[in-house]
Amino acid sequence: MKRSKWLHTSAAVLLLAIMIWFVKGSTTLAAEGQSTAYAMKSAATTVKVNDNFAVTIEGAGLDRLYAYEWTVELPAGVSFVSAEDLLPGGLSVAPVVKGNTIRYGSTKSGNADGESGSKSLTRLTLKAEAAGIADIKLLLVKSLDPDLQATTYTEQGTISVKITPRDNGNNGNNGNNGNNGNNGNKGNNGNNGNAGNVHNPRDTEGKTREMVVTEPMGAEQVQTGRIRIPADGPVQVSLALLQKWAKQNPSAAIEMHVGNLSYSIPLNEFTTEEWVARLGADADKAVIKIVITETNDEQAGKVKQGAANIGADLLVKPVAFEVQAITPDGNAVLLSTFARYVPRLFELDFDIEPGQTTGVYMDDSTGELLPVPTVFRIVNGKTVAKLYRKGNSLYALARAEKHFADLDGHWGKSIVETMANKLLVQGTSERSFEPDKPVTRAEFAAMLVRALALNHISDDASFTDVKGEWYGEDVRAATHAGLVGGYPDGSFRPDARMIRQEMAVTLRRAARYAGKPIEISDSSEKRTSFVDLGEAADWAQADIAAAAKAGMMEGDERNAFRPEAQTTRAEAAAVLKRLLMHADMYSE
Repeated sequence: MKRSKWLHTSAAVLLLAIMIWFVKGSTTLAAEGQSTAYAMKSAATTVKVNDNFAVTIEGAGLDRLYAYEWTVELPAGVSFVSAEDLLPGGLSVAPVVKGNTIRYGSTKSGNADGESGSKSLTRLTLKAEAAGIADIKLLLVKSLDPDLQATTYTEQGTISVKITPRDNGNNGNNGNNGNNGNNGNKGNNGNNGNAGNVHNPRDTEGKTREMVVTEPMGAEQVQTGRIRIPADGPVQVSLALLQKWAKQNPSAAIEMHVGNLSYSIPLNEFTTEEWVARLGADADKAVIKIVITETNDEQAGKVKQGAANIGADLLVKPVAFEVQAITPDGNAVLLSTFARYVPRLFELDFDIEPGQTTGVYMDDSTGELLPVPTVFRIVNGKTVAKLYRKGNSLYALARAEKHFADLDGHWGKSIVETMANKLLVQGTSERSFEPDKPVTRAEFAAMLVRALALNHISDDASFTDVKGEWYGEDVRAATHAGLVGGYPDGSFRPDARMIRQEMAVTLRRAARYAGKPIEISDSSEKRTSFVDLGEAADWAQADIAAAAKAGMMEGDERNAFRPEAQTTRAEAAAVLKRLLMHADMYSE
């Protein structure tokens, strides 16, 4: 039987729903542990009665998928609206609805190649009919490859959606002038939109279901540099497998996608000697667990209050990102810090103003809300926020609108206020920035800590002149990261003014810390156009050339660098913006 005959007729399309069952007279049952897997993902974790919501059916580890058919079971309180085929070049038939089950299928035609890797197959539109927890089950998936070999996959998972009653016709809790609805519109009080749509489906015993990543799932993706794992709950993968993939491609990362969120962790983070040593002799038997979860109402309230404390509005419900290693004896070791900046992506279903928006995280020790480097992009018509930091915590997006009266007419007004909106620099008061005031060494250290989202260091080791002052933790953090240093007498001189050659040295160190080092290939690159470079200290000349090469520092109208000149607070804000742009961790 040739595909070209029966796939080129409309009658054959109508028989698609039974084609997979009876092709060649038999169906092969998928073996346990087979790499191919199917799952459902919901576009919303909570919906209101009478609202429609979308669910997608996706496949991972596909091997030349030519046609598919699935069966979904709907609970009481949810009804079927429509199904849309997402298989490239697919031909589908009308869904068959029988009682509380839906059958639907699609096929390619002619001699088209099958689909491999990870693909979205179908988008279902469902309607919430009654309040409660709705468990939607993917009972069965049957697949067909181009050789007409069929395989059946049973019990492919369940997703849970919370259906809530409507509240007098309002789609969300009212703010002063805005709605706290799923469209993400923000009122005066910073009401939350719906960004992540994280859900944690549960099995019949009420436990959160976990996806186990197998070697075939990533075998074809390792060399691409991105091992993409669609999931609807926690993910487990053996440490040995991650380390094997890291050897195959040291620059690759594993990407976990849950709802509208994703989390990308470089594989070499799992190979560091320090972290593996913490796991002991059975490190090779450890299992890595990666979890993305929305915070509960209590935690969300604390984060919202933290935003209010710094004059910002919370835009999305906070999300917790966590990585831990579980040893054979059940001991869990958290991987809470990373060697490199790890990105987390929030796909938003509402518009934002990038110049007034930033990613934030909660400091676990103080509860303070702090900024993280954030980049905004438009992908497939939606705004995607990419948050960078070398650590795990609670993350969210916040909006601020800062204005300083003493910046009116100043060259740095736009730069400074945008950096302040992103919580990266602070004024000397609510309405004053003092842009032309020289920046001190302690102030610049604090600015660096905020710009690069460094962890605060609270140990006792410090400089002789840095004790309990406001800048103590920032100076220690910047020193621990290798960005600043002290003097031979053991002092830091926090109140000394930052001069330009010192700033150039610090910026080059910061670029290296951010993963974007500035290389000076030979001595000729040290000879810049600055007419006064010879006046700079020998230890600073290469760094001045590097800062100029990266566009972070410039000379004056006479091409003079003025290495001993003081740096103002506005100039410090400008060079920090350029530093983040050099590191590809800033946009507005």
